[in-house]
Amino acid sequence: MWQEAAREVATEGAPLALLLLVASLFGLAVGSFLNVVIYRVPRRMSIVRPRSHCPHCGAPIRWRDNIPLLSFLLLKGRCRACHHPISWLYPAVEAGTALGFALLAWEHGWSWDLVPDAVFMSALIALAVIDARHRLLPDAITYPGFVLAVGLRALVPPESNADAHDLVFRSELARFLSDHALGAGAVLIVGSSFLLFLLERIDYRLLGRRLEELETAPASGGGSSAPSLVQEEHPPVESRPTPEPREGIADARSDDEAPQEAWSPEWAALLLALGLSGIFLALGREDASLAASGVRSALGALVGAAVGSGLLWLSRVGYYALRRLEGVGFGDVKMMLMVGAFLGWGGALVAIFLASLLGSIYGVTLMILTRERNPKLPFGSFLSLAALVILLLLR
Repeated sequence: MWQEAAREVATEGAPLALLLLVASLFGLAVGSFLNVVIYRVPRRMSIVRPRSHCPHCGAPIRWRDNIPLLSFLLLKGRCRACHHPISWLYPAVEAGTALGFALLAWEHGWSWDLVPDAVFMSALIALAVIDARHRLLPDAITYPGFVLAVGLRALVPPESNADAHDLVFRSELARFLSDHALGAGAVLIVGSSFLLFLLERIDYRLLGRRLEELETAPASGGGSSAPSLVQEEHPPVESRPTPEPREGIADARSDDEAPQEAWSPEWAALLLALGLSGIFLALGREDASLAASGVRSALGALVGAAVGSGLLWLSRVGYYALRRLEGVGFGDVKMMLMVGAFLGWGGALVAIFLASLLGSIYGVTLMILTRERNPKLPFGSFLSLAALVILLLLR
């Protein structure tokens, strides 16, 4: 992959350089938007209004002070109005997104394949930072992310889309999907949103109510348990995390003054699925080959989502059955729907293994440094990092 791209530098130096420049600049802009998402979404604030303000002094951020990465360097990491330090996280997210987009452009070139991977990378970066800071994987990202994964895989099928066939599906279903590709693809895209409804309600009936009862019950005595390699409880998505000390230029004057988002991620995912299925129908009527390859790719995405998310969910159920505790947060399960849909079932399994390995290394290091016997780990952050490694290096 990288070797082939490197050989193209010699023959397509100017076009490739232009592509990398455009991808990097676009990545800086997307990274700036991700900073808004990272700050506001966990607080259930609107990502549209109000205008960006310094959270320390409330001064509006001028356009020239809001240029990705460059403004941070020119301001020497301080607010122009109050000279309060700006968090290093803002330029780090912008620079990291720009680098990631450049690497994707290096791999794909001027290709539509770049779009799904860029969307996936953006979601992973936002989820990694949010989970590390808040121990939270918001439905506002994972729900649309899963539907987008299925829809984009149908609209922009990857070169290899035979995962679903190789795993369980053979002649009869394959022929049926091929004969009814246009309608089947639209149904698969819309059905992805209903899968979210179903999974949410099944988990709540089996575990959610019992976990709520455990949270409200008095804590029982007993010895501490062995360190877990999976994340302990996520705060519920509906709860607002305790505000952290305000640092740097962020995106709202205060949590109390900022407008709160009231829309439902589930319904937003359904509307998105309907829109993507409509686009698939329109394009598939013009290009029968797109419909045929798209339905295979969408089916492969759903198989990947089922394998990756199902494995984590079974671990969650098993851990509760053994210890009556939440070993795997439900946010991790929903995140794996998105990861599995983008990476396929094989990539999902590798992501879980690699994330567990990274989490183990981090957990053991943390125990050695802090002597804490059972540290709580942001497993979603490790899943994001593992998925990024697979996306950029292992495919």
